Amino acid sequence: MRPLAAAPVAIVGIAGMFPEANDVREFWDNIVSGRDCTAEVPPAWWSLDDHYDPDPFAPDRTYARRGAFLTPPLFDPRAFGMTPRTVDSTGLVQLLGLMVAEDVLRDAGCPGAEWYDPARTGVVLGVCGTNSTLIPLAARLLGPALARAVTEHGTPEEEARRIVRTYLERLPAWTEDSFPGVLGNVVAGRIANRFGLGAANHTVDAACASSLAALRAAVDELVSDRADLMITGGCDADNSIVSFMCFSKTPALSPSGLVRPFDAGADGTLIGEGVGMLALRRLADAERDGQRIYAVLRGLGGSSDGRGTSVYAPSGTGQLTALRRAYRDADCPPRSVGLIEAHGTGTPAGDEAELAALNRLMATGPADGTVDGTTDDGAGDGGAEGDRFVAVGSVKSQIGHTKAAAGAAGLIKAALALHHKVLPPTLHVERPGPEAARADSVLYLNTAARPWIHDPGRPVRRAGVSAFGFGGVNYHAVLEEHRPGPGAEPPAGHRVPRALLWHAPGPDELLARLERGEPPDEGPVPPGHARLGFVAADAAHRAALLATAVEHLRNGPGREAWRHRRGVHYRRAALPEGTRVGALFAGQGSQYVGMGLGALLAVPPVRAAFDAAGALFPPSDTLARTVFPPPCPAVDARRAEERLRRTAYAQPAVGALAMGQYRYLAELGLAPDAVLGHSFGELTALWAARVLDDAALPALARARGLAMAEATEGADPGGLVAVRAPEERVRELLAACPGLVVACRNAPDEQVLGGPTALLERFVAHCAELSVPVRRLPVAAAFHTPLVARAHDAFATACATTDFAAPRLRVYANTAGAAYGHGPDADRRTLAEQLRRPVDFAARVREMHEDGVGVFVEFGPRSVLSALVERTLAGRRVETVACDTGPEADGAAALKEAALRLAVLGLPLVGLNRYDAPPPPERPAPSKVARRLEGPNFAAVAARRAAERRAAEQRTTERRAVERRSADPGPDGGPGAAVPTADAAALTRAAAEHLAAHTRFLDGQLATSEELGRLLRAGAANGGVDASLAAAVRAIADHDVAVARAHTHASEVVARLLSPDAPAPPPAPADDDAVPVAAPDVPSPDRSALAELVAAHRSGEPDRPAAAGPATDGPTAADRAEVTRVFHEVVAEKTGYDVDMIEPHLSIQEDLGIDSLKQVEIAAEVWRRYPVITREELFRFSEARTVAELTEMLERILAEPARALRHTEDIPLGRAFPVLRPLPAVDVRTDAYPDRPCAVLLDEGGPLGAAVAGALRPAGWRVLRLLPPGAEAPAEDVHVLSDLSEEALARGVGTLLSATEHVDLCAIAMSRPAGAEAGEVIARLRHAVLVAKHLCPPLRKSAARGTRAAFVTLTGLDGRLGYAGAGGDPVAALAGGLGGLVKSVALEASSLFCRALDVSPELSADAIGAAFLAEVSDCATDVREVGWDGTLRRALVLADAPDPVVPARPDPAGLSAGDLLLVTGGASGITAWCVAALAAERPCGFVLLGRTELADEPDARTTEDAAGQADEPSRHRRIPTLVEELRSRGAEAHYVAADVRDAAALATALAPYADRVTGVVHAAGALGDSTLGELTAESVARVVDTKLAGLHNVLACLTPDRLRRLVLFASVSGYWGNVRQTDYALANEALTRYGLAFAAAHPRCRVTPVVWGPWEGGMAARVSEFFSRQGLPVLTRSTGCEHFLDLTRPDHPDGTVLVGPLRAPFTLATEPPASGLAARRALAGLETEPALRDHRWSGAALLPLTAAVGWGLHVLERCRGAAGPVTECRDFRVRRGLYLDGSQPGHALARLVPDPADPGAAVVTVCAVDDGRETRVLYEGRYRAAGPTPEPPRRDLPPHPFRDEPHPVYADGGLFHGPSLRGLKAVLEQGPDRLVVGAALRDPGLAHGAYGGRLYSPCLADLLVQAAALLGMTRFGRAPAPVGVERVELFAPLPDGEPFFIVAEPGAASVIDLRCDVTACAPDGRVLQRWTGLTLVSFTDEELKARITAPRPAPTTG
Repeated sequence: MRPLAAAPVAIVGIAGMFPEANDVREFWDNIVSGRDCTAEVPPAWWSLDDHYDPDPFAPDRTYARRGAFLTPPLFDPRAFGMTPRTVDSTGLVQLLGLMVAEDVLRDAGCPGAEWYDPARTGVVLGVCGTNSTLIPLAARLLGPALARAVTEHGTPEEEARRIVRTYLERLPAWTEDSFPGVLGNVVAGRIANRFGLGAANHTVDAACASSLAALRAAVDELVSDRADLMITGGCDADNSIVSFMCFSKTPALSPSGLVRPFDAGADGTLIGEGVGMLALRRLADAERDGQRIYAVLRGLGGSSDGRGTSVYAPSGTGQLTALRRAYRDADCPPRSVGLIEAHGTGTPAGDEAELAALNRLMATGPADGTVDGTTDDGAGDGGAEGDRFVAVGSVKSQIGHTKAAAGAAGLIKAALALHHKVLPPTLHVERPGPEAARADSVLYLNTAARPWIHDPGRPVRRAGVSAFGFGGVNYHAVLEEHRPGPGAEPPAGHRVPRALLWHAPGPDELLARLERGEPPDEGPVPPGHARLGFVAADAAHRAALLATAVEHLRNGPGREAWRHRRGVHYRRAALPEGTRVGALFAGQGSQYVGMGLGALLAVPPVRAAFDAAGALFPPSDTLARTVFPPPCPAVDARRAEERLRRTAYAQPAVGALAMGQYRYLAELGLAPDAVLGHSFGELTALWAARVLDDAALPALARARGLAMAEATEGADPGGLVAVRAPEERVRELLAACPGLVVACRNAPDEQVLGGPTALLERFVAHCAELSVPVRRLPVAAAFHTPLVARAHDAFATACATTDFAAPRLRVYANTAGAAYGHGPDADRRTLAEQLRRPVDFAARVREMHEDGVGVFVEFGPRSVLSALVERTLAGRRVETVACDTGPEADGAAALKEAALRLAVLGLPLVGLNRYDAPPPPERPAPSKVARRLEGPNFAAVAARRAAERRAAEQRTTERRAVERRSADPGPDGGPGAAVPTADAAALTRAAAEHLAAHTRFLDGQLATSEELGRLLRAGAANGGVDASLAAAVRAIADHDVAVARAHTHASEVVARLLSPDAPAPPPAPADDDAVPVAAPDVPSPDRSALAELVAAHRSGEPDRPAAAGPATDGPTAADRAEVTRVFHEVVAEKTGYDVDMIEPHLSIQEDLGIDSLKQVEIAAEVWRRYPVITREELFRFSEARTVAELTEMLERILAEPARALRHTEDIPLGRAFPVLRPLPAVDVRTDAYPDRPCAVLLDEGGPLGAAVAGALRPAGWRVLRLLPPGAEAPAEDVHVLSDLSEEALARGVGTLLSATEHVDLCAIAMSRPAGAEAGEVIARLRHAVLVAKHLCPPLRKSAARGTRAAFVTLTGLDGRLGYAGAGGDPVAALAGGLGGLVKSVALEASSLFCRALDVSPELSADAIGAAFLAEVSDCATDVREVGWDGTLRRALVLADAPDPVVPARPDPAGLSAGDLLLVTGGASGITAWCVAALAAERPCGFVLLGRTELADEPDARTTEDAAGQADEPSRHRRIPTLVEELRSRGAEAHYVAADVRDAAALATALAPYADRVTGVVHAAGALGDSTLGELTAESVARVVDTKLAGLHNVLACLTPDRLRRLVLFASVSGYWGNVRQTDYALANEALTRYGLAFAAAHPRCRVTPVVWGPWEGGMAARVSEFFSRQGLPVLTRSTGCEHFLDLTRPDHPDGTVLVGPLRAPFTLATEPPASGLAARRALAGLETEPALRDHRWSGAALLPLTAAVGWGLHVLERCRGAAGPVTECRDFRVRRGLYLDGSQPGHALARLVPDPADPGAAVVTVCAVDDGRETRVLYEGRYRAAGPTPEPPRRDLPPHPFRDEPHPVYADGGLFHGPSLRGLKAVLEQGPDRLVVGAALRDPGLAHGAYGGRLYSPCLADLLVQAAALLGMTRFGRAPAPVGVERVELFAPLPDGEPFFIVAEPGAASVIDLRCDVTACAPDGRVLQRWTGLTLVSFTDEELKARITAPRPAPTTG
C-alpha cells in the first residue's frame, strides 16, 4: 500500500473548545503559559453533596471532585438555523460541534474561496460514550417507579402524583428533536446538514482513541480522492456524573486531584471536556491554492492489542506495533522527531507502558547511535541531557483526559507546536518515573515552554501524537512542519506582552484621550505631540498601568518627560531634531541560561537568528540544548551556566540574540547612525553595519568561540574581574599583583583586568582587604589578554575566508586608535587583532556622544552596556535603551519596551506588535435567543431553574391574587372553559393510534419519495424519463395528496377532541342525567378508535348545503401591525426566539430552523388565538418560505373581517365572587351607525319591546319586529312567527330582511308575560340562540361596511343583572341567561358590538328606551353586561367577598346526618368526587339521581364525567361502587334512575324521598360544542333543557320550605362566554340567576351557584393536559373537592362563587374607525362629585388638569376593548378648561382621530357643546395605547423613611384642595434642583372612572400637579395653574391609600411660567408615572377666571 508520506495531508484549519479556552487561541495560550485548567466540579454539572465521597469503595459515589470543564459557551440557535426550543432536546456535543465546525471552516479560509466546494467536503469525528442528553430524558421514564416507591411507603396517591410531577418538571421533556438530539452520529450529520457538506459524514467510536481513528477515516477519504476537504477531530462534552462514575469504578481517577503524566508520584487521571477539529486537504492542493498550513500529516499507524489481560489494560506491545506502523507510513526514522505528544493519562501503569514502548521504538535508530549517521564533532562533553533530544509531554496534565477528544487535543497541540516552533510544557512532573529516568533513554519530559530551535541533526521539525483507547485500540500520527516561503513566519499564537502608545497635540488632550479609554495609536508620532506608552502583559496589567499613567499625567502635565518605575514612559515632544542614535552590542559575559526566552517564543526574527546560529553545531551538541537545556531534574542549573560560559556556546548565543533583537527593531524602522560592540559584540556591530552578511555573522561567531576555546585548551585559560574604581586607582592596585593586565576600560569607574586564575584570586582577595569593589566575570578565559593570543591566528584565518563589505554606517572599533572602513583586508585585521587588544569601551562611548549620539540602544543579553554608558556620560543628556533586562524579566516584554521607548523618544518606529496574534475575527453579535449552555445536562439545569422559578411565581401569584382581582378595572377579563365530555378510553386509544398512523404515513411517504427519486435519477442518467414512469409518478403524487388530505382530516378530529373549546364531538350530556344521543354506526370488532371517533364526528355534522346555515364569524378591520405582532409572538412562543428577531426576510427553514410540521403547529396556535380560522386554512401555513409570506398569508385570511379575538395568557386559578361595580355614564357615539339604521327586534309583545321600539323610531331607526305566535301585528314591518321552530324563524327573518338592504341592530327584549310557565321562558331562551344564529350573518355583513352592527338583549329582572334576586321570581330570572348568550356571541361574531342590558322593572318606558338607546351607542366596547336601576350603571367583576346586596342566610348547624341531599349527575366524575368528599367529612344522606338504569349497559359517549377514566369500571358497576363507598362512611345512600327533563318520570322516581330531601346539588347538564352556525334546535334543546328544565323539574318534586341547601353547578363558560358554546353559556348563566331568585324567594334556604372551571381528571386526560399547556389552569381533584366542602360549610358566605380560572380565556380587542369617532358626554351634575367639591376655586368646582388628561385617555381605552391600556399622553393643552360655575355647557364632545402611522395612537379633542353645536375647544392631546406596558425605570430616592404627616401647605392655604384630595405628606428632600415629597391618598374616585383608565386615576395623579405647584409657590409666591404637559408616561397605577414618593424637578422658567418634570415612584424607586414638561402659569384670579369662563354664544335670530 502506498505510504501516506508519498501523498501527505495538510492541516489547513484548526478550531476547538477546551477547558478554560473558548477557542484554539486560548487553548494554545494556556498550553504555553503552563496553566492548569482543572477545577472543582461546578454545581451545574453535578452536586458534590449528592455524588462525592472520598471513599473509593462507596457505592454510587465518586471519589473525585476535580476535573476539567468547558466554560459554558454562548450558543446562538439562530446562527445555526435552529429554533431555540430545539436546543434543550439536542445534545451539548452536537451544539458545540456546530460552533467549532463553523470556526474550523472559517480558519481554513473556506468562506468565499474559489477552491472550496461543499459538495466535496466531508466530516468524520470521534465521538464515544453515551450522549449526556439521554440521561435526563431516560430519568423521566422513572416516574412510575418513583410513584410506586413513595406510595409503598405510605404516601397518598395524589401526593405521589404531585411528587412525580415536581420531579418531571425539573427534567427536559421528550420532543420530536430528542431522538436525533441524543444520537452520536448526528454530531457529524448536523454539521453536514448545516454547512451543506456532500462528502462522507459519520462518527467513529474508538473510546479514547476516537479522534485518531476518525483522522484515519478522514485521511482515507482524501487519499482515495472521494473528498477534497475533510473536517475531522473529536468531541466530548460529557463530564456528567455518569462519566465520573465510569472512571471512578475502573478506577482511573486521581485521588490527589492532579494529572501528573510520567511522574513517579502519578496516581491517576482527571476527566476533561473538549471539542477539537482540524480541516485537512491534500498537501499538493493546499500548496497550489496558497493556503496557510499548520503542519503536514506524514504518517498514521494503528493496531489492536489482541488478546490481553483485560479490555482496558494497556499493552506496550500493541502500542509499539502502532508506533512502528506510523513511522513506516511516514517513511522517516522515529529518532527524527523532536516532540512526542503522548497519550499520557497520569495512570502509573498506562504511562510506564507507553514510555517503555517509546524507549523501545527510539532504540531502533541507526546502528551508530546517531540520528542520521552523523557523529558528534562538537566541542563539549555532551552529557546526559545532551543525549535526550525527544521531548515528551501530555496535554492531559493541563486539561485532563478529554476522552473522545483527547487525540484531537494532542493533534492540535502538536500542530501548533510545529507551526509556532515551540516545545510545549507538561505540568506537575517533579520526579520522572522509571521509564522516563532511564539512563539510556533519548526521551525527556519537557516541563517548561521552550523555543523549538532548528536541530541540525533533524532538518525538519517532526512530532508524533499517540491516542489509545479501551478495547485495545492504539493510534499514532506523525506530523512535520510546513516551511512557508520567505516572510511567511506566523505570528505568535499565545498571549504576549503588547506595546501601547498614545499621542495627542498636548498633554491635556493626551490626558483626555486616556481618560476616555480611547484605543492606542499605530502610526508614527508627530514630533510635536505629547506621547505616552507602556507594555502590558494582559488586560488587568493594562488597566493598572493606564491608571498610573493617568494619575501621573494629571499631577504633572507640565513636565517635559518622565518615566515610571512600572514601565510607563512619557515625553512632551520628540527629542530635538538631529539627535543621533547609536547601537551597542553586548559581548560575552552577559549571557545567561534561557536568555531572551520570551522573545524567542514571541518574536520570530529572534528565534530565526538562533536557528541560523544553531545550524552550525553538531546534532548531538546543539546550541539550543545549551542555551535552553531540557528542564530535566538531572540538569543542574550551575552546570548549565558553566556550559554556557564556554566561548563555543556563549559567543554564538550572544550574537544570535543581539542579531534577532536588532532585526526586529530594524523591521520597525530603527536605523542607527553608528554602532559599537563590546568585545565579541564588535562582530555583531559589523553585521549591523552590513560589513558581514546574515550567514557570515553566525559563522564567524562560531569560529571565534571555537578559536578561543582551543587557544586555552590544556592550559590555564585565566579569567576576568571587573573592578569598580578609576583607572588611576586600578594602576595602584596592579602594582601589588604584577601579571594582570587591563583587558577592558568599561567606564571611568570600572576597569576589567585579566590574567592567570591564581593571580586573579590573589587580586580579588587584595581588593577585598582594601574594600575595593571587585567581581569575577562569567567568562571562560582571560579575553583581550596574551592568554588568548593563540586564538588570533585561527580567527584571522576564518575572517580571511569571509567576505567583508564596506560599512554602511560608522563602526566604532574597540581598540584604541583602530577604525573600520579602510577596506576589507584592513577591517579583517582590525577585527582579528581585537582579540588580543584591550577594549576601550568608555572612550568609544565618549567619542560617539561627541559625534552627536544621544540615544544608545543595547542589543544582546542583560543591560550591562547601558549602565556603562550612563556612568560614562553621567551628567549629560543621554538616553539608554536596553533590549533585554536579564533573567528575571520577560524577554518579549523587554524587547517591546525598548521599541516603545524609542518611539516615545521620537524615533519613527511603527508596528511594534506586528508579531502578535491578530485579534480573533469579530463574531456576529449574538441574537437575543443566544444562551449559555451550562454543562452536559444544560437542559436539565434550565428545566430545574425554570421549575423553581415557576414554583416561586406560583406562590407569589397566589399570594397576590386578591390584589389583582380588586385591581381589575372592568367587568370582563377571566377565563372559562367547559368541561369536555369525550370517553377517556376511546380518546386515549384514538390519539395513540393516530400518532402511530401518522408515523407510518410519514415513513411511507419517505420510502416512496426515495424510490421515486432513485427511478427518476436512473431515467435521467439513461437519457430521459420514460413517459409511463412520469405518469406513474403523477398518479402516485395524486394519491399521496388524497391520502394526506384524509390523514389531515383525521388529525383535525383528534385535534378537535383535544381542543379546549371542543373536547368531545359530538355534543354529549355531562352526567347521568344527560339526554341520550343516537349512537353512530356500531363499530366493528376491528374498527380503530380513530375510526369510531371520526364516525362520531361526522354523525354530528349532517349533510347540508354550505349556505344552509350561517357561517362562523370573523371580526372586522384587522390592523396589520396588530396581526403581525400577534403572529410574531406565536412564532416566538413556538420556537423560542424573541419577538423582535422574527424579521420578515428570514427564511423559515434555513434561518429559523422551522420545519413544515412546526409551521403547522404555529398555525394551530394562531387558530387558537383566532378561532375563526378554518383548519383548511391552517394547514396552508406549511407552504410559506419566509416569515413575510407566513404573515401575508395570515393577513389575507384575516382581512375580511378582522379577527380581533385574542387568547389570554398567564391565567390565575382561584376562588372569587361575582359582584356589581358602578360604571361611568355612557359616552354616546354620535357616529356609530349609518344615517338610516335598521333594527330587527324580537320580543314577546310586552312592555320592554314597546319601550325599545318607541325609543328607536324617533332616533331615526327603522324597526322590524318579530313577534311570538299568537301576537297581533300592530303595524307594518312586523312579522308574527307561526311557531318557535327554526324553520319558522328562518322564514320570518327572510321576510324581514327582504324589506331592507342592511341590518344594523338585532335586539331581543325578554320579560315574563303574565302567567308564563318555566317551559315557555326556557323555550324562548332556546329560540334566542337560534335568532342569534340567523341574524349574526347579516349583522356581520353590515359591520364589514365600517359602521357599527350590534347584537343587544334587554331584560327587566332587577336592574342588577338578576344579582338582586329578580324580585324572587326564579322563572323570570331565567331570562338572565341572555347575558351568557351575548358574551359568547361576542367571541364568535367578534366584529359585532354586543351588550346585555338589564333594567329595573320599576322604570318608565321612556327611561327604559333612553337607557337602551344609550347602551347601543356606547363608545365603550369592553363591557358585555350592564345593569341599570335608574341611578347607576353596574357591571360584574370578581371580588374576594360577595356583594352586600345578597342577604346572609343563617345556617348555624350546617349539614348533618339528618339531612338528605338529592344529587343530580352524582354517579360519576367530579360530582361523585364531591359527594364522596362530603360524606367523608359530614356523613349526611344522599339520593343520587342519574339517567342510567343499573341493569343497562352504559353509554359512555354521553357522559362528561366519565371522560378520561379509561381504567375505571363501566358505569353500571361504578354506581353501586359509589353507593357502597358512601354507606361505608356511615352515610345513607340511594341511587335513582330518571331523566331530569321528564317531569312525570322524575316525580315518580323521587316520590319515596321527596318529603325528606333537605338539600339539592344540581350538577346535571349537557355540553354544547358547536359554532353558532352549526347549532340546531335539537342540539340547543338538549343543552338548555337538561340544565334549566332539569332543575325546575327537580324542585317541583320537592317541598321548597324544607330545603336548607341548594348548590348549583354552573360553568365559567357562562360567566366569561366561550367560543363554540353559546347555548351552553346561556344555560349556565340562566341557572345562576334562577338560583339567586330562588334564594330571594326562600330566605331560609342557602343557595350557592358554583361557577366551576375545568377539573383535572374530570375530563379526558389529554384534554386536561391540553388546557394546562394552553395556559388555562385546571383544578386538581383534591383542590376542587376542598373548595366544594368549604362552600357547604356553615361559615361560607352566600352568593355565586367562581372556582377556577380568574380571567377570560378569550378577549376582544377593537380599534376605532380609521376616520375616527365622536363621543358625547353629559356634564349635568358633574359639580356634585365629591372630588370636585374639594377642587373648588373662587367658589366653584374646577375640573383638574389630571381629569382633563384622563378624559381622552378614558375614551381611547374604552373604545379599544381588551386592547392594551393607554401608556402615554403627549402635547396635552388646556385650551379653555371646564369651570363648573353654572356657565358650563350641558354636554361635551370628544373627537378621537387615530394616527394611521402609529397604530394605537390617536389625537383626542374635547369641545363644548352648546345648544347642540360645538362652540369651543376645551382640551386636546395625543394618546398612545399600542404595545405592552413599558418597563418602568428607577429613580434614586433619599434614604429617609416615609412620614405620614400632612404637608403644611394645606393648613396655611397655599393650595385650595379639600380633604379628599390632600395627599401630600412630609418633604424628604428640598433643594434648588429637586423636591422629593411623600404622598398617600385614598382614591375618592371621579364619575365612576369616566376620567381615568386602567393605569390612571385623576385624583391620585393630581398629587403630582400639587407637588409641581409647590415648586411654583417657591418661585411666584403663590400656586400657579397647570395649563399643559408635554408628555405623561404611565408605567403602573398609583397606589390607592398606600405611600409613594413624588420627585419634582424645576426646568425652564420665566416671570410668569414654570416648566417642570414630576415623577411618582414606588418606595423602591420604580417609576409609576412621569410628567415631563408640565407647564404652570402664574395667573391672577381675574386672568384665570377670564381664561376658563368664556361666555356662551348669544342666541341667533331669524
